[in-house]
Amino acid sequence: PSHSPVIVIRALVPGGVAQLDGRIVPGDRLVAVNDITLENMTLDDVIKILKSTSIGPVKLSLSKPLPYPKFKSDNDEDKTTTDSDQDASTTNQINQRASRI
Repeated sequence: PSHSPVIVIRALVPGGVAQLDGRIVPGDRLVAVNDITLENMTLDDVIKILKSTSIGPVKLSLSKPLPYPKFKSDNDEDKTTTDSDQDASTTNQINQRASRI
């Protein structure tokens, strides 16, 4: 079955309006632009919609990513993993496997 694309914010223009506002962050999923839902649209369709917006305020509907669940460690402190923790762990695992080859 075909799945509709998911448009995820990867980066913001440094010093741009969105970054200065602070409500949009990398990882947010773009759901609608000016009340036009993006569900079942191709990336090209979404780009056309974004480029066709008039100068001035644009209404963006976003979906925030779910936080990683907390887990208990051996010393019973609550800890939360982050993407950077996961990336570092994955990198370490890859490096360890590569050193064995």
